[in-house]
Amino acid sequence: MSEPNSNAISLRESYAGKHVLITGASGFLGKVWLGLMLERIEEIGRIYVLLRPRALVPAQKRFEKMMTTSPAMRTLHERFGSGLSQLLDDKVEVLDGELSEPGLGLPDVTQRRLMRDLDLIVHCAGLVDFNPDLRKAIASNVDATMYVADMVERSDHAALLHISTCYVAGSRYGQVREDVIPEYAPEVPEGETFDAMAEIEEARAAAEAIRAKHESAEHRDAVQAEVAEIVSKRRSGERSRLIRSMTRRRLREDLKQALVDEGMERAKRWGWPNTYTYTKSIAESLLWRRRDRIRVSILRPSIVESAVSYPFPGWNESFNGSAPLAYVMGTWFRIVPANPDAPFDVIPVDMVAKAMIISGAAVIEERHAPVYHIASSDRNRISVGRAADLIVLAHRRHYRARGRSRSERVFKSRWDAVLTEPEDAMAVDRNRAVVQGVLEGLDLLPDKWLTKARKLVDRTERTDKRLAELENLVGLYKPFMYDCFYVFESNAIDRTVPEETSLQFAPEKLDWRRYWLDVHMPGLRRWAFPLIDGKRPERWRAPHPVRLSALPPPPDATPEPLPKPAAKPQGEDKPASAKSGSRAAQASEG
Repeated sequence: MSEPNSNAISLRESYAGKHVLITGASGFLGKVWLGLMLERIEEIGRIYVLLRPRALVPAQKRFEKMMTTSPAMRTLHERFGSGLSQLLDDKVEVLDGELSEPGLGLPDVTQRRLMRDLDLIVHCAGLVDFNPDLRKAIASNVDATMYVADMVERSDHAALLHISTCYVAGSRYGQVREDVIPEYAPEVPEGETFDAMAEIEEARAAAEAIRAKHESAEHRDAVQAEVAEIVSKRRSGERSRLIRSMTRRRLREDLKQALVDEGMERAKRWGWPNTYTYTKSIAESLLWRRRDRIRVSILRPSIVESAVSYPFPGWNESFNGSAPLAYVMGTWFRIVPANPDAPFDVIPVDMVAKAMIISGAAVIEERHAPVYHIASSDRNRISVGRAADLIVLAHRRHYRARGRSRSERVFKSRWDAVLTEPEDAMAVDRNRAVVQGVLEGLDLLPDKWLTKARKLVDRTERTDKRLAELENLVGLYKPFMYDCFYVFESNAIDRTVPEETSLQFAPEKLDWRRYWLDVHMPGLRRWAFPLIDGKRPERWRAPHPVRLSALPPPPDATPEPLPKPAAKPQGEDKPASAKSGSRAAQASEG
């Protein structure tokens, strides 16, 4: 008789009767987690879905629309049919909330109920743009995380599973271990130390200074004078309304760009490639300050890509993964600065969602690891060069079979990609310099010649705009494909092996050739490429629209006023004891 596996865990038993709140359920990863939980963990007590109301649309209506129109919910509809609305009424409560506000923007009565009943918060929300407005990145990736941690800390027994990213590692070369380094920064200038709280407060102050400068009367007058000079050269007659309109737009664009630049500069100063990884890493450091007061585990996926099986092969709605690069490699511009030997660490979204379910159960059972890397480079590596070969092969097959023009069927079906050194003479920035030289030459033409050359000017300007987009794209992805060589250790997830085989995490079983050619690239072409082209991807609508009952929440048995959290999230408060996983244990400690 074989001995029982000491690492085994029953996910259904772990979640039976439990109350779980998820943030970010409307995102790419959140949808897949929600679908898997509802379909395969039927024993779950209740799932609270925190959504932000938009304009005049309350959160419940947004949720109903998502459940009715998102292809990610197709398998739920196929299984439960017209009974899905009843299942959701029984298992799900939608909350109108705001993550960037204390108490998650929830009424006091709702907060009290959640702090009493919650067993786990899965914090999956965040701003995933690589180079966003610094203020938005701080609000979404740092402040929101601290407000979620506040909720956990004030709760009776809740724990936290925080979704981060492997790339908080920043500038690294070689294996990246599954751990948290307190007050971590990849590159600390000589003679300095990194303090996460001090850094984020300095970033706030810098963003505020930029806002004040760009909203000053002096700056507004200077911009308006520049706009007026440009307009006067190109248009006669009444120009005041046009000047005011263009000035307002220019002021908004300049402010946004200045805040984007500030975020990227601060990130790179400390060794992170972009504002996204900078703010996610700072959030980890601030969470780690609370590790003696809350039960927390950090789950770091690598590049989250198309589903391998759930909800169906190829499902994808992410644009921060390989989609932009794969798209570019299907155009005439196929020259990408990259190290062909570097690992290209992608992981299917349904594998990440399964890992979230496993690690969430481990946190509930107090069997969790501090950090989980959910990645493939350590267990089933594919290189940048091999991925590029498969991307190009997929494009060739597509153009050969479905090319819309003779040039696509004859030339693009044979067009190859080239991975180059960044300084290669054929790189995108060099091509753009040539195009800009042509534009400068055209500007010197006499007016009568310029009128005749208008089509050439327009085409050259469009080419320059496209190359500028490619240049920006290459700059954003270069740290992952050329500058660094990441191998993410991914063993912690094996400490708890689900008894439910359909929910096990096994990236070593992926056949990369099949995945890229038959699953991922067709999925990108179906769901992602149309959006890059400015088109709408195919629509789907469930045969039975989801309608939730507008039932009042259960009465709260604790009428005492709720303590108000601080106006700003605090990364370090006075020490308190960590919460136990069981209510009985919590009561005995009290």
